[in-house]
Amino acid sequence: MVFQGNQVKDQNWDVALFQDLGSNPATMDASRAADCYGCAPGHNVEVADAEQAYIQADLRGPPTWVCLPRDAWPEKCVKKGFKHPVCRLKKALYGHPDSGTFWEEHCEKHVKSVGFEPVGPEWPSCYFNHKLKLFLVIYVDDFKLAGLQSNLKKGWSLLRSGLSIDAESSAGLYLGCTMTRGKMKLPNGVEATTQSYDMENYLKMSVKKYLDLAGHGTKMKKVVTPFITEDHRNSPARGPECNGECAVCPWCRHAFSTKGNVYKNIGEYEQGQKSGNAPRGVEPDEKKEAGGTLAHIAASILMTILFVARSMIFDLLRATCHLACYITKWSSMCDQRLHRLMCYINSSTHLRQVGRVGDELDALQPHMFTDADFAGRVETQRATSGVHIAIRGPKYELPDCRVQ
Repeated sequence: MVFQGNQVKDQNWDVALFQDLGSNPATMDASRAADCYGCAPGHNVEVADAEQAYIQADLRGPPTWVCLPRDAWPEKCVKKGFKHPVCRLKKALYGHPDSGTFWEEHCEKHVKSVGFEPVGPEWPSCYFNHKLKLFLVIYVDDFKLAGLQSNLKKGWSLLRSGLSIDAESSAGLYLGCTMTRGKMKLPNGVEATTQSYDMENYLKMSVKKYLDLAGHGTKMKKVVTPFITEDHRNSPARGPECNGECAVCPWCRHAFSTKGNVYKNIGEYEQGQKSGNAPRGVEPDEKKEAGGTLAHIAASILMTILFVARSMIFDLLRATCHLACYITKWSSMCDQRLHRLMCYINSSTHLRQVGRVGDELDALQPHMFTDADFAGRVETQRATSGVHIAIRGPKYELPDCRVQ
């Protein structure tokens, strides 16, 4: 059963307002960090689900009374002829706005009591047991425990001493992603422990959703990149403000029309933007009429892709987030970009992301790679920067992170 929020009133028959505390689950980066820790020599990673997690916690705050469904009425209520019997809600029932927070507090209280210390505010719902050398990641009711193989059983026993948790399994399904543990030999002959991430079914579901919403006449083709070919030479941002009489800025070399568009100071320029007389103050896409064919499904499709992009397929992030900037000003060019993105996904569902560790823990170090898509936006010539953080060791030699 769940708590229905469509008819919630207070004692004065006004709309009831809850505390709306909100929860703070672990991040996907924390999950991958646990996988890395579990791939170290002599280590392993296991996952398990909490049984009916929310109702393991007590519901606090303002007293809440609920109407029971007819088949759950106590016999005495039936005999007394009650029409709408209510009872006090004591447990954090699913659907209640504050249930997630109370479960999180209940879970953290027990986890800390058995020796798991919070990693820090930057990594919520992440804990480390210094005695057993175990790293625990909790995402709502999904538990992931990584560390020395010999101590994992002790760690699960500590967690179950106050929480009802299903039997643990090695890897398996976690947050919609199937994880498989294996072994591989690096080019230098060193054997490494691998963790592969498989979301093929999710990717195929995303493509099917796109085809259903876009129309059955939509055809998919095989492509090798998620981006269409765009020629920056024709970018509006590269051309001069005018083709006739103009003034050239000696510093930035931009050409400005001398007929009505010359401003003595920044205040006049901002005023020109508001009046529509300063075309460079408005992005070219905003001047065009929005309303590409796929405008009505764009948000739904992009949010579906964003989940898998953040989970394992990082080469989808740039294309997806770039298109998300055009949700309110969708154009026919955006239709082409979205279709190309879906064609790329359809062409690469068989690929897997594989992480591997072939070094001891004390040899591993974080590495951050930075880059910029210099002048990558065709319309405005803007650059987009990005970073990628990975944990690497001296025996890391395999260049490709996605394999067939």
